[in-house]
Amino acid sequence: MTNLSKYLLDEIKLHPLLAPQDVVKLCYQAAFGAEHLLSNPTQALGYFFEEYEDTLVDDKPLTEYISPTVCRVNLSAWKRLKLNPDWLWRLFLSASNHSLMSDETSLEDFITQADYLCKTGSFPFSYDQWVEYINDYKRNVPSPPVRHSAMYRENAKPAYRILSGLAAKVLPIFELMSGMDKGVIAIDGRAASGKTTLTRYLCDIIPAGNIAMDDFFLPPELRTIERLSKPGGNIHHERFTQDVLPHIRSDKGFLYRKFDCNKMEYNNNLTEVIPSPWRIVEGVYSFHPELGKYMDVRVSLDINPTEQSSRIKARNNAKVANEYLTKWVPMEEAYFNEYNIYEAADIVIRI
Repeated sequence: MTNLSKYLLDEIKLHPLLAPQDVVKLCYQAAFGAEHLLSNPTQALGYFFEEYEDTLVDDKPLTEYISPTVCRVNLSAWKRLKLNPDWLWRLFLSASNHSLMSDETSLEDFITQADYLCKTGSFPFSYDQWVEYINDYKRNVPSPPVRHSAMYRENAKPAYRILSGLAAKVLPIFELMSGMDKGVIAIDGRAASGKTTLTRYLCDIIPAGNIAMDDFFLPPELRTIERLSKPGGNIHHERFTQDVLPHIRSDKGFLYRKFDCNKMEYNNNLTEVIPSPWRIVEGVYSFHPELGKYMDVRVSLDINPTEQSSRIKARNNAKVANEYLTKWVPMEEAYFNEYNIYEAADIVIRI
């Protein structure tokens, strides 16, 4: 079960004038994330942009995490960083549509943790006040969401959206995009760490045109012993340089040839990169130094070896999985170590 004590104590530091209902609100949001907030998307959309327009820029942090997987995103900070409000709305929408798989049991556990902290005198109200409020709150089954207290609203002037799951994990990427109206994001990292999943998600939020490094593996005639002995040598960086880099900062769409690893040949059809001011280059070797510093944001995804092996075996038959784990993964690790790929990243994420 999630330990919420740290996040409750952080809330007190950020907002010392809070009441019992503010603590319960945090517990509720930590248990259910954004899933309870979007009963009427059309109405919510109008309210979001109205609130965003009315929110003044201040020095609040962009994110206030209230659990390991749930955070509050302050509208004032999003505005201060000159990030596109459409992106925040889409992030909120995606989070609202994906349940945290939490229930009343999670909420009850979080309230129990808060109860313990209250007994130790950690909150700016008495334990009697807490018990009185909790007893009244628990008369409602199932437990309802609550508003912030009048004192909290007056002093903190909260204007935020709740993000949970993947939406919360990708926020550091958006913070790196602060003040940019176009650019290139490169996503590198270990096999089966979720690079394709993340890219598809970001393309829906931004949106962006994406280029897969899997499309640029070497054709058989170039796979010499000398070439493959070099870390990252199994990527056709010459073709990427020729077919992609001249167009990557153009808002216009473009085409490139895709190498099919299953057929070991180029597809007859060209792959289209949609028109967009944003591009995402996804896959192992996207940070390769032979490609140059073409990106504005470097994201590395990480995964522990046990989980990596499990995912590779789940998505492939035994023969392919064994080849991947004994041949390709060691080659990727040599590349990561040779070029300090994780150290070179602006942000490292586990999804």
